Amino acid sequence: MLQLYALGISPNLDIIHRVRVIKNELREHLQDWYSSQDSAAHLTLFLFYATEENYGKIRAELRRILAGIKPFELSFFGYDTFTKSGTFFIKPMTNSSLAIIAAGRYINMKLTIKTRRKYLFGWQTKYGRPHMSVARNLSPKSLSLATKKFRDFEESYLCDSFVIRKLNKSRGQYDIIDTIPLLGQGYIVGDQMLLFDHKK
Repeated sequence: MLQLYALGISPNLDIIHRVRVIKNELREHLQDWYSSQDSAAHLTLFLFYATEENYGKIRAELRRILAGIKPFELSFFGYDTFTKSGTFFIKPMTNSSLAIIAAGRYINMKLTIKTRRKYLFGWQTKYGRPHMSVARNLSPKSLSLATKKFRDFEESYLCDSFVIRKLNKSRGQYDIIDTIPLLGQGYIVGDQMLLFDHKK
């Protein structure tokens, strides 16, 4: 049976806690339930389907790829919206967004054809507009209320790992099942060591 997985970023515990407080305050402010209110803070880079039997092979490939990415400073500043989807989110700063996009492109480039064709289904890129959602599917009125209430957010930390999350169908939420370190050690292809640096 196919399971839904997500590769992304889980911020540090201080940011996770602060976002949880914001989500709770927004729920009280709106006096209504909203999508993503029970989801822990995260940024999604990719979504994919795979069987549990093949998951170990995918994880091993991602570990090899992520070993080539160096830890980077991930900074957030303020809020923004995607009006079409009713999404209210926390913005990464420009340099951080560029680092996330570069990492996403690197992963896409290094993921082997064998892994894509044999083990993965429905590989979807989600890193094009990096964001940390607070709420989704808000009505225009609720989106306006959110933007008026929340204005200041500034946090920063060293992102030294990515996470793989798996959809828990019984809860309708994703659970973190693996944390993969960013080692900056390069990715070996044949005899060539390829180093990744988003600043280049």
